[in-house]
Amino acid sequence: MDVDGILNYGVMTFSLFIIYFLFTEPKKIPFFLKSLALFVVIRSAFITLTHLGPVSAQSYVDPNDLLSRLILGNDYFFSGHTGMPYFIALIFWKDKIVRYVSIFASLLFGTSVILGHLHYSIDVFAAFFMTYSIFQIAIKVFPGDYNLMHEAEESS
Repeated sequence: MDVDGILNYGVMTFSLFIIYFLFTEPKKIPFFLKSLALFVVIRSAFITLTHLGPVSAQSYVDPNDLLSRLILGNDYFFSGHTGMPYFIALIFWKDKIVRYVSIFASLLFGTSVILGHLHYSIDVFAAFFMTYSIFQIAIKVFPGDYNLMHEAEESS
């Protein structure tokens, strides 16, 4: 299936939604950014350790499409399209709107990358477990920022 529209415009729309939310809740930005960096570093380590080629039935990606080149880098284990929105849901769990939109985005993007043959199914299913583990590590590594974020939630 051609899922480029869902992934490109969906990720862009979701990103704008999260940026808007963060600007309305600035005390949540430090934990979010530090946790996001941790997510990227750990995912990068797994990508480096997982030497897999492209899925044999992968849909064509135009090499001249800059957005696709930035998003689709033949990085497989574990799916960032699935993991990142789920990670955001975990970080902002107490905000129901962000939580539900993020979980929906995670399921939509995960389904899309499987239907588009952009990921192996294990990459998508493992993303939830890997992401939850990274979230728990972030709480332990950045406790001050995590507590600041929850103080902001309690005062709202």
